[in-house]
Amino acid sequence: MNFKGSHVLLLFFLSNLLFLSCSDDKDILKLDAESLKQTSWSGQHIESYNGGENVLYSEVGIIFYTTETGRYDLKYETDVDPSITEFEYFVDGKLLFIKNNISLGGYWLLIEKSKDKMVLEQSSGGEYSYKATLILERRH
Repeated sequence: MNFKGSHVLLLFFLSNLLFLSCSDDKDILKLDAESLKQTSWSGQHIESYNGGENVLYSEVGIIFYTTETGRYDLKYETDVDPSITEFEYFVDGKLLFIKNNISLGGYWLLIEKSKDKMVLEQSSGGEYSYKATLILERRH
């Protein structure tokens, strides 16, 4: 193989390597208010106390209307009807903060994400402390 042919072959392999190693950023959920705007999510809200001895499960649906406002429906296992709450929020890095001091209020740390799923956690980190987890899948 001549010198020019080896360069063409090397260039071909390098460009294929670069192309194959690139990920599609559209498949990864960005945790920012613009990406959340006009999306709806559903899933589970799991609360545990005393190191997991007492666990409460609820169904949750969340709509982020704008980059600052949204609404969630929360229905515990024992509820007949869900509670509906309007809220304000902001995003800071991996933290989602729901401003109203209500069931889902406070800071939520993003611990897992993909295009259509996110898992957020709220906890002080203590062995027997309160811990809440939101497991959400994108509906729209």
